[in-house]
Amino acid sequence: MNIGRIVKMAVAGAVAYLVVDYVVLNYVLAGAMASMTSIMNPAVPSMAMWMLVDVVAAILFAVVFDRVGTSFGSGWMGGAVFGGYVGVMFGVPTWIGLQLYLKDVSYSNAWLFIASTVVDYVAMGAAAGAAGGDETAKA
Repeated sequence: MNIGRIVKMAVAGAVAYLVVDYVVLNYVLAGAMASMTSIMNPAVPSMAMWMLVDVVAAILFAVVFDRVGTSFGSGWMGGAVFGGYVGVMFGVPTWIGLQLYLKDVSYSNAWLFIASTVVDYVAMGAAAGAAGGDETAKA
């Protein structure tokens, strides 16, 4: 486990994730976000919370990708492939589950947010993989 490489991947992944997540949630899916305001917690400063969650996700992603990266390939392409798998693995149960349990999450919005999650993680993975280079998962 190379801590320096993990930190580089986490920083690159966090920057990519923050940018993509900001653009997607504020511009591409603004209508879908607006339709779910009744389920959002107004006491939480939402942008700061989104950013914190994205940074934590990038750190966890970098640690796991460092360990299993050779299964998906190295460099940006391996990171993007791993990110696609992670996005589907997290997005489908999260958003379909929320759609089932919360009244203001429609089925169509759930699929929009699943796609958004996959795009976020592919971007994070590509950036993390590029930052990690060909050294990913060489233990």
